[in-house]
Amino acid sequence: MVDNILPITSSTEEKLDFAKAIAVKSMLEVYRDIESARCSCGGKFFPSGPINLKSPKGSSKKISYQLMIVYCTTCRKEENRIYAIDTSTKEYRREQAKGFKSNPRLGRLVDGNPIEID
Repeated sequence: MVDNILPITSSTEEKLDFAKAIAVKSMLEVYRDIESARCSCGGKFFPSGPINLKSPKGSSKKISYQLMIVYCTTCRKEENRIYAIDTSTKEYRREQAKGFKSNPRLGRLVDGNPIEID
């Protein structure tokens, strides 16, 4: 749904400033960061995403860049937050393993095919 409103294309990714990416070790840290962040008006953010981004040239292959579009619940201002997730950390691998274990269909959901064809 967000992709229909703001289609993420290579030109959109070129406009993003990857130097301002927030380094985290897991998706849990992403959501905790959004939870603790505040808008300039003092309002809390509501997240939308994540949207996978192509890594910029020269970046490490173990870093996954994700875009979170956050909305202020008070003034309705929209902001883009880019996160650099280190996929080689224990926290990230544990989080992914737990997700796949708790939801057997997670692999299909992640790959874009939530329908079980068996």
